[in-house]
Amino acid sequence: MAGGGLAVLLAIPAAMAAVPTDALASAPTLCLWKLAFDVECPGCGMGRALSCWLHLDFARAWAYNRLIVVVGPLLAVLWMRGAWALWRAARGGQWCGDEDGA
Repeated sequence: MAGGGLAVLLAIPAAMAAVPTDALASAPTLCLWKLAFDVECPGCGMGRALSCWLHLDFARAWAYNRLIVVVGPLLAVLWMRGAWALWRAARGGQWCGDEDGA
């Protein structure tokens, strides 16, 4: 079961990196706040910014949403922790520091 979760976790950034940023830039907005009130919320452009960030286009990511400097690295750390946990679970191991573990 953990091996399937690891495959899904690896597929998410791969799929995001495979989609060209220009395809996302031309797509209509999904932000309910912007659609309802015609005002951008703090998260507007984050999907496009994450796509640019994954394609290493940091200047364009910054232009889409300046919170990318916080959100991008935070998501990377969370993704790595999740991948590590799933990998350890697939191998039957436990986290370091567990009382039953190594």
